[in-house]
Amino acid sequence: MTPLRKILVIVLTVLSLSTSIFCADTKPNSPVHKSLFPHDKLDHVIYSALIYKVLEDRNWKKEEVILTTLSIGILKELSDEYLGTTGFDLIDLGANGIGIVLGDLL
Repeated sequence: MTPLRKILVIVLTVLSLSTSIFCADTKPNSPVHKSLFPHDKLDHVIYSALIYKVLEDRNWKKEEVILTTLSIGILKELSDEYLGTTGFDLIDLGANGIGIVLGDLL
């Protein structure tokens, strides 16, 4: 992994952690709920980009990287649906797609 890629992964990780902490949608009446990113969409973008980069750096084929990253997103949404947290959200899958494109561009 090149030094620039390492820096980008660190920046994406820090962004993801900060959005998880400050943009959580856990208390509907809290000021955090009124955040710019009240749901986990940005988390989906960032985590998908990170997963993409990790798999790409392991010398996987591009098709395998895309399918695996999308599959992880679908599994996450299915767990949301069947474990009773937030339910299945197609917009989250769209955010995963944006993350894949971002990961490919980096």
